[in-house]
Amino acid sequence: MKETIKLTKPVMNDGKEIKEVEFDLDNLTGADMAEAEREYLVTGGIPTNLNSSISYLQHVASRACGVEVDLIGRMSAKDSVYLTTRTQFFLLDMELPSASGRSENSASN
Repeated sequence: MKETIKLTKPVMNDGKEIKEVEFDLDNLTGADMAEAEREYLVTGGIPTNLNSSISYLQHVASRACGVEVDLIGRMSAKDSVYLTTRTQFFLLDMELPSASGRSENSASN
């Protein structure tokens, strides 16, 4: 399901202020996951339990948002952790307690 995630603190990207991101974990593919892992390893990541690696989860979250991974890293800690935790819970098939006002459904199926 595609969601619009409102950032608690805007981040600059190519001279534009980003206040929200589109977040769509449901449309990730196995190829997306393999590419995120490859990018993670190429940037010095260590092959370990990937589902607990913040850096790897940032790579996956960046794919779900359709943005470069460095944008996820430049977000405030609160926003970056929110996106990576949402990604982690999705991959582990766990429910994340809702965060009031953080996201709005922008499309369903």
